[in-house]
Amino acid sequence: MIIKREKNFSKIVSDKISAKLDRDGILDYEVSDKISDDSISISSDLSNVEVFIPIDLEYSQYPIDDILRKVAPYLRSTTNLERDIYILRVQGKMTEDQYYKFVKGIIKSEEFITILEKDFI
Repeated sequence: MIIKREKNFSKIVSDKISAKLDRDGILDYEVSDKISDDSISISSDLSNVEVFIPIDLEYSQYPIDDILRKVAPYLRSTTNLERDIYILRVQGKMTEDQYYKFVKGIIKSEEFITILEKDFI
């Protein structure tokens, strides 16, 4: 039997992660379809995780990279400045549990995050 992947898989992931965060009592996040201008945003595509860092928060890329190395030591990242935003791209695929720990770590470090529904970007 062939089971096709959901078209809005990123939305499913963002819904699962937000449900876990709510269950753990973490409310310092939002789910949106737009990249935030004043806080860190993260895509919800597990095979291509991207963290969008506003230019005002450029030094946040270092603690975020440290969090990534704690969650998944085998994954690496690259950071590029595109227009007025830094994009930290994770090279490799994350599991849902690793993604949750990564998001939770960013919230502890930066105090707020926007989870993006990649289908709308």
